[in-house]
Amino acid sequence: MRIGINLIPLRPGRMGGAEVYFRDLLGEWLRRGGHEYLLVTADYNHDTLPELPACRKVLFVRENAGTGRIIRKARRILEPMVRRLGRVRQKYHRARADSLRSMIHHERLDLWFCPFTKLDPLVRDCPGVFLRGMPSTQRTRGTTRITDGLSKR
Repeated sequence: MRIGINLIPLRPGRMGGAEVYFRDLLGEWLRRGGHEYLLVTADYNHDTLPELPACRKVLFVRENAGTGRIIRKARRILEPMVRRLGRVRQKYHRARADSLRSMIHHERLDLWFCPFTKLDPLVRDCPGVFLRGMPSTQRTRGTTRITDGLSKR
């Protein structure tokens, strides 16, 4: 099975347990074998991820070249233009979703996994999976139990 993983939201060193959870999960999947993984990355996380025979990386987002950073700076300076910039940002996100869809189709992925955020893009050629709530790992007397993060306390 060819599994694409959207790692664009991954900010190394800033995500705490979510990053640790994902890296442990990926390590376990790679250890078990049997699948091919496509890691869709950004320039701020690309070099922190493994490149192994069953795990290929694709640099998809370059933050310095993106309009997102420009828009954030411009919003601080040019408050009256916020509405117009919001429309530009929507166009940027729509274009990025279209590019992701195209890549998913081109790579012939069987599954699209978004471990950190909502499912992006929503419409694809293959099934998609995302985590609702962050799983937590609890260690008790030498055993490890993983919960879905949705339990009522």
